[in-house]
Amino acid sequence: MGAEAMDIDRQRNAAMRALEALDFSYEGDRWLPTADATPLINLTAETDAVCQLWPVAAAALAPTKGRPSRLSV
Repeated sequence: MGAEAMDIDRQRNAAMRALEALDFSYEGDRWLPTADATPLINLTAETDAVCQLWPVAAAALAPTKGRPSRLSV
């Protein structure tokens, strides 16, 4: 077994532990939340609002004629 295969196994084991810590269990061929798991929250409206702010933030940080970018080092 090469180093890459062992690294993939470590990543897979870490992902499994993370899902189990979130109250998921592996049944058949997929991970499912247990009955005690925290219910999923629909954040579509919040996500849309944040995504609409990205162009505004990008424009505020972009250089304009006579003004350097705020990101300049």
